[in-house]
Amino acid sequence: WLGEFADSELESRFRESVTREWHAQVRVACLVGVVLILLVGISDFLAKGMGWEFFRIMAFRVAMALGLLCPVVFIHKRAGYRAVDWVLFGSVVALVTIALPFSFYREVVFTLYLAPAIIFIFMCYMFLPTRFVISVVCASYLSGGYLAMLVALGRRTDSEMTAIGFLLIVCNV
Repeated sequence: WLGEFADSELESRFRESVTREWHAQVRVACLVGVVLILLVGISDFLAKGMGWEFFRIMAFRVAMALGLLCPVVFIHKRAGYRAVDWVLFGSVVALVTIALPFSFYREVVFTLYLAPAIIFIFMCYMFLPTRFVISVVCASYLSGGYLAMLVALGRRTDSEMTAIGFLLIVCNV
């Protein structure tokens, strides 16, 4: 049920054989993510203009971009797959920890972040080249954090909260 080979030696050999390819893919994906996060800042500038609110939003974006740069810096050719697991775990936790308050700051459109949250949950399971257990923890952290932010906002009815909670549970199953 862990999504790994039953034989731990076979699992280790498999992971070592694909590690170099995974490293390259993670580095490219993170760099693309950095570019996209910062490019969306253009829409913030167009919406907010050059002011303190724009700079606060960009500070969140830069922090998220720095979180995504961690795997680029720390995942190198000599890094073993176990070290990569922890770098990816730390990066995802940091990114979610920064992104949720950013969403809270922009509470008017917080429910619009449900679709990207669901996509990110699927990404944790499908595209994060790490152990299944780490993917579950990352996706569950995002789901729980998202629900906690909705509770903190307090503007959702019980039926809306139940529906969103059920949707996040289904995404994690």
